Amino acid sequence: MSFKLRLIPAAAAACVIAACGGGDAGAPPGTQPPAAATPTSGVAVDGYISAATVLCDANGNGLADAGEATATTGSNGRYTFADGCSSVLVVTGGTSVDTGLRFKGVLKAPAGATVVSPLTTLLVAGMSQAELLSTLGLPAATDLLHTDPALQANGSLVHGDLLKKTLAVQQLLQKTTEVLNRIGNVNDTPLQQAMFAEVATAFGVLMRGGGTLITGTAVDDSLVANLVRAAADRVAASTSMTAAVRTAVAAVNAQALGVVTAGALAIQAEALLKAVDANVVSVTTTQQGDTAIASFVAANTAALAAAPGPGTTALGETLTAQVAGTGGGDTGGGGGTGTAPTVDFSGAALGLVAFGSDGGGFAVVEADPTNAANKVAKIVKKPGDQVWAGATVYSNLAATTITPVGLTATSKSITVRVYSPAAGEKVLLKLEKGDNGAPDAEVQVSTTRANAWETLTFNFPAAGTYRKLSLFPHFNTAASSELVFYFDDLSYPLVAEGGGSTPPVPTNHLALVGDGISLVNGSSTRSYTMAQFQSDAGISVVWPMPSPMLLKVAVAEVGTYTLAAGQTLSAAVAISETTLGGKAETLGYINNVAVTKTAQGLQIAVPASGAEALVYGVSSNGAKKAVIDFAGSVAKVQNTLLTSAGSSNNILLGEVVNYAINQVSNDFTGIYSLRGKYKVTVVIDGLPLRKADGSELPSLSLTVPTALSATGAVTASKTFTGPGLVGYISLTD
Repeated sequence: MSFKLRLIPAAAAACVIAACGGGDAGAPPGTQPPAAATPTSGVAVDGYISAATVLCDANGNGLADAGEATATTGSNGRYTFADGCSSVLVVTGGTSVDTGLRFKGVLKAPAGATVVSPLTTLLVAGMSQAELLSTLGLPAATDLLHTDPALQANGSLVHGDLLKKTLAVQQLLQKTTEVLNRIGNVNDTPLQQAMFAEVATAFGVLMRGGGTLITGTAVDDSLVANLVRAAADRVAASTSMTAAVRTAVAAVNAQALGVVTAGALAIQAEALLKAVDANVVSVTTTQQGDTAIASFVAANTAALAAAPGPGTTALGETLTAQVAGTGGGDTGGGGGTGTAPTVDFSGAALGLVAFGSDGGGFAVVEADPTNAANKVAKIVKKPGDQVWAGATVYSNLAATTITPVGLTATSKSITVRVYSPAAGEKVLLKLEKGDNGAPDAEVQVSTTRANAWETLTFNFPAAGTYRKLSLFPHFNTAASSELVFYFDDLSYPLVAEGGGSTPPVPTNHLALVGDGISLVNGSSTRSYTMAQFQSDAGISVVWPMPSPMLLKVAVAEVGTYTLAAGQTLSAAVAISETTLGGKAETLGYINNVAVTKTAQGLQIAVPASGAEALVYGVSSNGAKKAVIDFAGSVAKVQNTLLTSAGSSNNILLGEVVNYAINQVSNDFTGIYSLRGKYKVTVVIDGLPLRKADGSELPSLSLTVPTALSATGAVTASKTFTGPGLVGYISLTD
């Protein structure tokens, strides 16, 4: 099937070519800043959240309706409404500055608040401040609406106890939401956010009735069980959920779900409460990134249909032990994946050997430098050792293997405690499938502390099963003096030995078949993979582009995905010049496009009004800037993306690109003379998109200027956050 994308996103078409248009100097079009008003500012906290959208929700429906003001948070989580805001505040999207994790929830705060946090969200849900302070064990004088929990002075937390309790509440909200998302097969961001809002409301309503959730650093797991039950009951009856989600959640006994998950949820929250101030970020990263609870529930959903009984209790004990790291290595899902018992280097069967006979270095198991009774791994790197010298961890020296690491799409993190001689030391963790040339996986993390233990989290980009794990401290740097590193408590997802199976590939989503695309020009076809696009070399595109050029893609429905009623998508694209001194860039987006699942595939329809399509461009010399509105050009455009087996889609890329050139030719000249390499960032939100292997796409944010002053300064912008890709294209003859 061939069809025109026009500008879906129209931004993409213009970006491919106008990205770095030349052009003359001159006063750019734009709008003047609004008249002076009394601004209001605040901060969004789950850790600070950057690039999030803050809505001044005048009508209280939680949605950004026409005429309602929005703002975007900066890298410190702060936002400002230039014209002020006297309504409920709603925060969505963005990324946690501390953890680097995408924020998938919804935070709210009452009118007049200068802080938006998980705790203020419970206030909007109906709790009084006095009730919330009491159940969390916080001082009665604490002002939750105006006290920044993450505030630091001289490098130390000012309100450490408040931050830890804020994060503990967020952990309970987030992980309960993730569990219900997995049960309901929820993949798209708007529905995930609606789910989070329902969970928060359920928590607030239940805790209004009293009870103490937190005492010191202990969490009442019986109250947690009731909170999970209340959340499941509310979601099962909520009209904000699709019928399919309500049916799936209602099929699970809410009380049994609470019994199974309460202990594990309490342990994760307590880990945050017990963290020393200096380790709050690393502990938060580990806990928020841990998907063990949701994965366990997904593997045992059938066992949760009935009222609680001995079997339910046993499942809860298994999950609690698994999360606590004291056992329960199997998920209970029939020999699938789980979290390995922590490798603490105290077992006789464990081994640690220097990596490579010619790499130098020295590795041994010996006493912890802070606790002589504890055994840890010690790796020494000396002058003259190879820059890649390190050590390999074996759980069985005779077999020279580890219990297989089983990274899945929902569990791809490995944690290890590190005692480093200095902050800023690079530590590489490498996974290998074996010695048969199979692809390896590597992640590098830097230490933040000197001569003190800290937990490092290595988040891997894709699923896979590996049989060899190696650590490389002071990586890729020659040692000028002897350096000693210690490692302990290595924890990773595993594939159970003895009949274990490879982690199941996630279902109920859309995927690009083979992670590949093809450019077809007559009888000539050039095919590329996403890995090639994402590599530093990138892919080549002939320029000027012939109008008959087709972009050929095959999209598959994996399992059976669902879309919410009234589902919309947004897409944003950025292209920037990579040549030295080049200032050219183009950013664009399309928003509020209706998407509907049909028998043929995915129908994409731009409404007659209400959609947004806009491109912002800067010339190579930085002298020319423009904001171009394409909304009128794409109104009423409709296309269907085929997803049936064996089908493919031919997108009229050349025609679209040349159409876009005509649209921007008045603002940018010299487009056809462009050559060279450009960085491309694409973000698409509103669709259940994954890679071909089922793993998640990375979360990205793009902020697109939407208005300019007479001098070219940006006076307004819009931020888009969602799954995306970063790659490179080279325009060639």
